[in-house]
Amino acid sequence: MKNTKGRADDLALVLKEVTEELKKANDLQENLLRRSIDGVIVWEKDGTIVVFSRGAEDLLGYKADDVIGQMNIERIYDPDVAEGIKESLKGPSSIEGDQFLNAEMYLTAKNREKIPVRTSGAILFDNGEATGAFCFYRDLRRIKGLEETLEGKVQDAAVGRQVAEMSHYMKNILNKLEGGAYMVNTSLKKSNPEILARGWRIVESNINKISDLVMNLILLSKYQEPEPDWCSPNDIAQDVFDLMTERAEDYHLSLVKDLAPDMKECYIDLKMAHRALLNVGAFAIEVCRLEPERGKACTLVLKTAKKKKGLRFDVVLKGPNLAKKFEGKAFEEVSLAHSAQGEGLGLLVSKDIAEDNDGTITLKTSPDKDVTFSIYLPDQPSE
Repeated sequence: MKNTKGRADDLALVLKEVTEELKKANDLQENLLRRSIDGVIVWEKDGTIVVFSRGAEDLLGYKADDVIGQMNIERIYDPDVAEGIKESLKGPSSIEGDQFLNAEMYLTAKNREKIPVRTSGAILFDNGEATGAFCFYRDLRRIKGLEETLEGKVQDAAVGRQVAEMSHYMKNILNKLEGGAYMVNTSLKKSNPEILARGWRIVESNINKISDLVMNLILLSKYQEPEPDWCSPNDIAQDVFDLMTERAEDYHLSLVKDLAPDMKECYIDLKMAHRALLNVGAFAIEVCRLEPERGKACTLVLKTAKKKKGLRFDVVLKGPNLAKKFEGKAFEEVSLAHSAQGEGLGLLVSKDIAEDNDGTITLKTSPDKDVTFSIYLPDQPSE
């Protein structure tokens, strides 16, 4: 009898110690959940939430008493994400210990706000079967706000630099106009036709630059609704070729055309296609002009090609040093690098025109020292 009482006392002591240890563990868990800055959520296999920390309350605006045992993860996750989580918890699994770290996603708060979070978590298993999952959530709203502010400041700085460079470019045009006007006035006073012709060429050239600059700024400032109609791409290329000829001759540049003989009329925006091609051609001439000996070793080829569902304009630059300048560079990189200059600004306009008409514009270099700008426009016959 005495031994039986002794065993009962020992058992009671063990139970007391175990209870105290469990209480300590529970208090520690509650303390961690209460003090955790990050939100902590645990849910069962069917998605029912069973743990909802104070951090989760602050993050999502719900009270734990209104969530635990009553709310499903479908309320806080996007439907596709919630469905994927539930699918991963169905049935036995061989991926015990599956976890994910620092994944970024959005949670839906009580006020329906989409909150950006960085989350880490793991699937919980019992004897190889998934029983639930837990996640920690770090609120990214402040970080995202700082990122947007920084991005805005970087964009403002880039715009500021481009405005400064463009102002310098426009100042150069005005200086040349003043010089040309001075030559015209001097020639009129001295009745010198040779100086008059030279001065007028300078004035005319820079008036054209101002006209192109203003037109491109207008096109960049607002979206242009495409106005397609039946027209001949070869006629567009021929007109651009004629406009480029005089400027190319001024720089002793060889200009060649290669128009596809099988090209038929296409349903495209004639004016915008003309502007896009002319801008690329003007940039190509400027690149050749800056080459040694003012482009004497350069050839510029204007091509058209019929494609299966559209057409393509090619402006090909041939010269000994041209491919090195553009090798490994995408069209966007080249256009942005020159965007503060008149011809470079035209490249941005050409890109916008191509994209507005569901087309593309690309830049390629080849081992035989060619540089090719290609404008692809789909043929869009009216229904």
